[in-house]
Amino acid sequence: MTDNLMTLLAQFAQRFPLINVQIASEDNRQIAERITQGQADMGICYQQQLHPHLPSQVLGNERLIAVVAKYHPLATQHHISAQTLGQYCQLWHDDQQDYRLSPRQWQCNSYYSLCFLAQQGIGWCLLPAQLLNDEWLDDLVLLDLAFDLSTPQYPITLLFSHQHRPTPATAFLAEGLKTVFGG
Repeated sequence: MTDNLMTLLAQFAQRFPLINVQIASEDNRQIAERITQGQADMGICYQQQLHPHLPSQVLGNERLIAVVAKYHPLATQHHISAQTLGQYCQLWHDDQQDYRLSPRQWQCNSYYSLCFLAQQGIGWCLLPAQLLNDEWLDDLVLLDLAFDLSTPQYPITLLFSHQHRPTPATAFLAEGLKTVFGG
């Protein structure tokens, strides 16, 4: 979690000490399923496709950035071609099927898992720019690509349950999340 998100959650805990909170890291499909099944009231998704059956609010947008461990062979290369990139293992998120460039792949449902795997030098990956704070960048470097791997601005969306009734706590959290994600 980013520092800004941790600060928001600490403020939430102080302001609403009697509210129970469960934080789970899951892919977009699992988040939508939990909300639909009544196992969660709200969830945050990095997604390309909206879940039209659930009420939602866009919190902001995020670009994906190509990164690799500092000691990975790609880390010191300049103007890396798509062909060269394809020679190395690609770590990719379930939501990034349009950006698979390598036949050697590891798939994850968590951007944090991708980050940890990249730090171990297993391969390169695309991570949301917001995750790349100073702490992560101690172990990762941005790839110098010779081609445009422009990813769309991924909408960061807050999904709600149909049974969700706005409360002061959820309003505080939703507004804080908009600030965290730049919406």
